[in-house]
Amino acid sequence: MDGKNRIYDEQGNLLLLPNENLLTKHYFVTMNVTESWRSFYIECVIAMEAGPFKCFLTNQRVVFTRRPNPYKAGAYLMTPLGAPEGIAKAYKARMILQAGGFEYYELFFRDIRFYKVFKNCVDLFIMGDERQKNRATISNHGAKPALRVPLIDLLINKGIQSK
Repeated sequence: MDGKNRIYDEQGNLLLLPNENLLTKHYFVTMNVTESWRSFYIECVIAMEAGPFKCFLTNQRVVFTRRPNPYKAGAYLMTPLGAPEGIAKAYKARMILQAGGFEYYELFFRDIRFYKVFKNCVDLFIMGDERQKNRATISNHGAKPALRVPLIDLLINKGIQSK
């Protein structure tokens, strides 16, 4: 909710920063963000199971917005050990939805350390201001190059290394 009228408007569309240009917009983009660069025993920050995003690619950042779905927000955690966290995520999604907000993830290119390209997705390895490491896996429902191509071109133009 803290992004309303700062990151996005009432319809979930991007609000541009000064000297920022919108390059492309894509719908039905799935994204998964984890708390670490590791592959095992990781905490999911944003789950792709909670629904697709609207993606805005600009010359300074990538922003993802979606209308929260309380049922899907925590459904993937509904196991005996994951139920408390699943209920908390569903409650948070319900509060955002009732207030007329959107879930969002904002990623500045300066925070991307490197990336890996796979057949169906792109992994972005991120290090934030407080040395917090995240990994964002972005796909566009399969191998569609609609988002991957401009994103990879922009990463190359920004001088971000592929591994």
